Amino acid sequence: MDWARNHLRWRPDHGQQVIFSDESRFLFYWIDGRIRVCRQQHEAYSEDCILPRVQGGGGGVTIWSAFHYGGKCDLHIVDGNLDQYQYLQILDEMFCHLRV
Repeated sequence: MDWARNHLRWRPDHGQQVIFSDESRFLFYWIDGRIRVCRQQHEAYSEDCILPRVQGGGGGVTIWSAFHYGGKCDLHIVDGNLDQYQYLQILDEMFCHLRV
């Protein structure tokens, strides 16, 4: 909100130089072990009502993308944690064709 207020008087062409990006992590399994389910008494031990337990977190995937004045960017699967170096490398690969 602060960024939007500070740039309220920008001319439309100023916005052409801005890139908005974000990453999200999606887990394959719930890792806190606190899944609430409602089932009927005869379903208590039915195979359809039991989830497998995964030790060590069960894994997940992090994706990253961005959009800008010229359009949207491809989704990137992030290997490990997204640090500043990986972030800059993705931006460099993605936007090197836009440089003058």
